[in-house]
Amino acid sequence: SESGIRTAEDVRKLAEAGYQAFLVGEHLMKSGNPGQALQALLAW
Repeated sequence: SESGIRTAEDVRKLAEAGYQAFLVGEHLMKSGNPGQALQALLAW
């Protein structure tokens, strides 16, 4: 999946639909703490 992924819920829904890879960039770059933002996305 590509773009528009902002929450762990977004990742969960895509994973349940069968997606195995996610392109996340803008959300992390706009975050004040990219590492923390990535951890939050992976918390699904």
